[in-house]
Amino acid sequence: GVATSPPEVPRVIARGPFGSVPGLAIAADGPLPDVGLLDALDAWGRGAWVRFTTNDVPIQDWRVAVTPEPALDPATTVELGNGTEDTTAEIQLPTTGLYLLRLDATLGEPGGPATTRSEGSWVWRVAVPDRDVPGGGDPYPPMPAIMLSSGDADVALDQGSGCYLGTCGDIGATSPPSTMPTIRTLAGAPLTVRLLDGSGVASWDVDASTIGATDGTPVPLASGAGPSDRLTIAAPPPGRWVILVHVRFDRDRGHADGYGRLILRSSGR
Repeated sequence: GVATSPPEVPRVIARGPFGSVPGLAIAADGPLPDVGLLDALDAWGRGAWVRFTTNDVPIQDWRVAVTPEPALDPATTVELGNGTEDTTAEIQLPTTGLYLLRLDATLGEPGGPATTRSEGSWVWRVAVPDRDVPGGGDPYPPMPAIMLSSGDADVALDQGSGCYLGTCGDIGATSPPSTMPTIRTLAGAPLTVRLLDGSGVASWDVDASTIGATDGTPVPLASGAGPSDRLTIAAPPPGRWVILVHVRFDRDRGHADGYGRLILRSSGR
């Protein structure tokens, strides 16, 4: 007979302070996986909300529970929430600790035939730090600073316009170059860009504009896609420059600009 492909396992996404992360699909009601298969996601604090969505089919009956590490003893599993097709699949994370978070759910259109529904389980590894999320609807976590370094110099770039986990801001205009964070080094020296919290970047664009130039045309320095946690580029020729770093954060967290000043001298001086 003709070989048929196994049905595609639906992707379930957890959206929280760590961004948007697909779960590891396991057999429905199966045992928990080896924790080494999963990255620990930073939940930022106690009480953080996590919401579960799929790209194509609704979540019907669902249950979310956490099992603390390191023992992963089923007797310590705590249910965080459950619901039906009339509720949103979302929970608040528990007290400080490292957990395997598990969603058991039936996926499919409400009221549809049984053949269009599927049951499954999805798992994430989540770390809850020793702090509480802010109250009053204040956004969290804060956008990580974009850092620029060369040799011993290490500065946080001025934050430009951007969006982070649904919170957006527009600076309107940049600061005068004389007030921007400044790196003084040699023309062509390595410049390293990273995020202060060590998180990843999906793509980078870096350019520089000569301070006081009449045409104002920026010079592209680098452009690329990650995921990566740092980018190293060569500084432009001698002179005074405004450097613009545009990053798109990984895990669909958003995007941001960072501005700084470069004062570069030739190697012969």
